[in-house]
Amino acid sequence: MKKIPIKNYVILVVLIAVTVLAACYGCYVYKKHQEHGYVTVMLPFLKEIKEDGIGDYLVDNPTAVLYISDKTNSSLEEEELKVKQLITDYNLQSYFVYVDISNDQAKSLADFEKKYQLQLNYQNLPILVIIEDEQVVEYYNEQNWNAQEIEDFLVRNGVIEND
Repeated sequence: MKKIPIKNYVILVVLIAVTVLAACYGCYVYKKHQEHGYVTVMLPFLKEIKEDGIGDYLVDNPTAVLYISDKTNSSLEEEELKVKQLITDYNLQSYFVYVDISNDQAKSLADFEKKYQLQLNYQNLPILVIIEDEQVVEYYNEQNWNAQEIEDFLVRNGVIEND
């Protein structure tokens, strides 16, 4: 029987280690791409403004429903689909505007909260804020979104016409 040199075993171990490291790195890159690759279902559907452009938008559009959310958070998709369905059912695209706070949720809308004297919970995204004549009428900031509650909220505030 022929003796196998130790050098061959070393090469085999190095190849296995490199293969395992490459596979782990590939998984890491894939997960990062998945996290940053998600974009909300609402963006192609609604107009988007940045948080620092809210004041300018409200000067031009005195009545609006601000849809405040994180466009890169895929865990919000279920809630967003509920709202998208309501907007589609009642043809409300012209009332809604998307405000993205994905960059820095803690301070993104601090001026907005201060100006309108609100206490929004950014852990409960998305948030609906109804504004008329540059005054906040009401906002919806619940942890669990229920389609019927959202519809009632929009009817109560005159966004959806009550037949």
